[in-house]
Amino acid sequence: MTAQVPSGKLAVGTITENWSGDARFYEYSTAADPIGSGIITPVPIKEFGAQLYNGGDTRVIPLDLSAELKTPYPATSPSLLAQFVRINQGDSIETSPNATSELYYVISGAGRTVASGKTIGWAKGDFLTLPAGCISRHTADEDATLYYIVDSPLLNYLGVRATEARFQPTRFSAQQCDAKLQEVAKEPDADKKIEFPSS
Repeated sequence: MTAQVPSGKLAVGTITENWSGDARFYEYSTAADPIGSGIITPVPIKEFGAQLYNGGDTRVIPLDLSAELKTPYPATSPSLLAQFVRINQGDSIETSPNATSELYYVISGAGRTVASGKTIGWAKGDFLTLPAGCISRHTADEDATLYYIVDSPLLNYLGVRATEARFQPTRFSAQQCDAKLQEVAKEPDADKKIEFPSS
């Protein structure tokens, strides 16, 4: 870009901006296989055992692989952060992530969550989904552990904030989930729907 100078005035200097300095070109197969090409690091295999949440204070325990993934923010994969939530009986804990949604699975215990002005009870085996923008308070009626997943690493990478709730808080009871799994298992060719690698 060159500065324009009014007639009769002396230009002290010009500034030229290099707008192509950040341009990168990738051949298609490189972009289609970012791990194989080395553009991003592979997600390591790591076991996070029950000892992380069996006992101790009420807390959120991130399953953080940011060092291995080379991200400046907590991440379990390039787009997701998995966590355990330990809530002792009678305790409460608050969550308010920058995420498009939140998914909870109740590993053990029972309690309730207040989100978006609604109180949702939950127990072992239930799933709970919360939309973007929730400031949620989780209270345990008995010692409880939840498995908790958000997409905050993806939003951090993109440099954006989730601002719009696209659904209502929803509970999927253990009984509903079990019934749906049984229904799928009875379908013809159900054994061919998921293939597991042979050991």
